[in-house]
Amino acid sequence: MMWALVGGLCLDLFSNGPFGLMTIALVVTSLLARLGYGLVFGSYIILPLTLAFPLSLAFYLTYTLLLDVFGRPVAWLPALTNVILPASLLNVAVMLVLLPPLRLLHRYTGREEMSW
Repeated sequence: MMWALVGGLCLDLFSNGPFGLMTIALVVTSLLARLGYGLVFGSYIILPLTLAFPLSLAFYLTYTLLLDVFGRPVAWLPALTNVILPASLLNVAVMLVLLPPLRLLHRYTGREEMSW
């Protein structure tokens, strides 16, 4: 949650949209990701890759919907076909590269589990 808040604020600083929309979209997406948190880092590479696409879609759709709600004109079909779907597929491809170092980082910075 903290990374979503900090990352969203950083993205909002460089975004042309209304301030705070990226933060809201990232927090909503991180809440959805939190549902599968224990499964993602404790499993093989397939589950994180399968979650990357729908969570990317959730982020981009939330952000685009918020832009529309706050009065920014959105051409939905071109946005979906030219931006949202390609960016979501790119996120899956980037996950192939980033997942191993992220798993290693999580191993060193994650909470220790109690065991016998």
